[in-house]
Amino acid sequence: MKAIERTAIQETGLAVTADVWQSEPVIGLTSAFTKTAFNRCLDIQDFTNWAYHAWAIVWPAIGGVIITWVNEGLRLLKGMGYDPRIALTTWQLTGQPVILPRGPNERIAYGNAALTGQVSIAFMLCFGSEEIAIAYNLEQLAVCEQAHKAIMQGCMSWNEAIALRERRERLDNLSNEILAQLEKARYSPSFPGKCSFCP
Repeated sequence: MKAIERTAIQETGLAVTADVWQSEPVIGLTSAFTKTAFNRCLDIQDFTNWAYHAWAIVWPAIGGVIITWVNEGLRLLKGMGYDPRIALTTWQLTGQPVILPRGPNERIAYGNAALTGQVSIAFMLCFGSEEIAIAYNLEQLAVCEQAHKAIMQGCMSWNEAIALRERRERLDNLSNEILAQLEKARYSPSFPGKCSFCP
């Protein structure tokens, strides 16, 4: 995992510091960036048909967070304000996964976010259902996407990844053997005679 994290930092120039993006303005990779690559390395998760998609994040100075479309984020960066054609849907911050807009005519506001006053703006890269990077601009987001793609494609051939997979298989086999022995030990004193678990 540390090797993947080092590669991610080298390739993107961003540290893994953005897990708190829902509560404060941050820039960086989230732990999901490296976790998805790690899960790919070890065949833990199937990412077939997972796609990359981008969003704008707005942090109003009064608190909360707003998820909106990239085009609206660019409008805000240019000082053009919010797009009046987009309707606001409000959700409570509950610690659950965020809900993203369902169409280009919706933005999602969490907490006490309001469409007034000063705001901080950044862009978020998602991979399937995971938020993996927060960047200042779309160019930086594109770098993150390319780096994640390259790591996901290359990790299956890394010597470290292959060794990890082999170790995991050995541990799984050992774990199954231990469980079988524990079952025998548990049932052994339970019967005066013998059963199929007894030696």
